[in-house]
Amino acid sequence: MPGPNEDRAARSIPTLPRKFQMLSEAAAWRIVERVRELMGQEHGWKLARGPDLSTRTRVQQVLDQVVRQEGLTLSRVDRQMLQGLVEAEVVGYGPLDPLLADPEVTEIMVNGPGLVYVERRGRIEETAVVFRDREHLMRIIERILSPLGRRVDE
Repeated sequence: MPGPNEDRAARSIPTLPRKFQMLSEAAAWRIVERVRELMGQEHGWKLARGPDLSTRTRVQQVLDQVVRQEGLTLSRVDRQMLQGLVEAEVVGYGPLDPLLADPEVTEIMVNGPGLVYVERRGRIEETAVVFRDREHLMRIIERILSPLGRRVDE
């Protein structure tokens, strides 16, 4: 956990759980954005309501299409990581997904793109979770609020 004086900008934004073997992070995010764009054109209303099995299947198909269009050959590990990243960003809650899946996390507090805290066992802890930028954070917030009929006014 970084100390109070540690430069937060030194942390890698965005962070991925592991490093890709052969694919650059920039290429991975380019693919994520392309899949998100294509899925939004096809299924924007479904994405706003939350994913179902057919939407997840379509995300995999669109990802396969984009990878082919890019002419990429991915290792099995890179393919799995890319698929997880795309699913989290397109139909999930991005970097919050692992925190939401952690049964010990009782609360998630996001104070900015690089300031994410959780409550575990009654204690507040800073996490290494970061969003790419403010736009990335706002997109995830909108995805959380949309099914509730709420929105964020800036």
